[in-house]
Amino acid sequence: MTDRVTKNLHPKTKKRKSLFRSVVRNAVAMDKRCSYCVSRGHEECLLSPSDSSRCAECVRLNKSYCDIRGLSSEQLERIAAHHFRLEDELEAAEEERRAADAKVERLRKEKKRWYEKMRRGISRGITDMEELDRVEREEREAEAARQAKTSMPNPASSVDAVDWDAFVLDPSLSQILGSGESPPVGSSSVQGAR
Repeated sequence: MTDRVTKNLHPKTKKRKSLFRSVVRNAVAMDKRCSYCVSRGHEECLLSPSDSSRCAECVRLNKSYCDIRGLSSEQLERIAAHHFRLEDELEAAEEERRAADAKVERLRKEKKRWYEKMRRGISRGITDMEELDRVEREEREAEAARQAKTSMPNPASSVDAVDWDAFVLDPSLSQILGSGESPPVGSSSVQGAR
């Protein structure tokens, strides 16, 4: 006699083995295979629709999920929710990247402006940045005043530009205007220049 101790099986293990026997006993070979059986290279999936929604192999291995019957609406909703969450995260990451790219571009431009400013200061012999700012501000103001002066319209020149000879009055109009009468209906008061 051996000194081996026999243990009782856990009730869940007993239930799983009983379910497996039942599935195998009533099994029907399915045309399609579940993703687990495909990944393991099994030729067929055995399914007993009356006993379990999982194939025999998934029951035997105690796999909690078997897609032999396709995806349920809850699973499709979870997949869609996960897809939309990833899409939102991707959009946020792209926005952060665009903001970082814009900041890098702004810093490059600022660096270039400061380099040009430093170069102008050195070429003028100015070592103090405040002095250089003052000189450049005065130059900008002088340029703005010069542009404003050249772009100001001359009121006399616009009046002189009108060709007053193009306006020809109808002789009958002067008679009407002189007498204070209104022009007759259907008559033209202004003739076009020919």
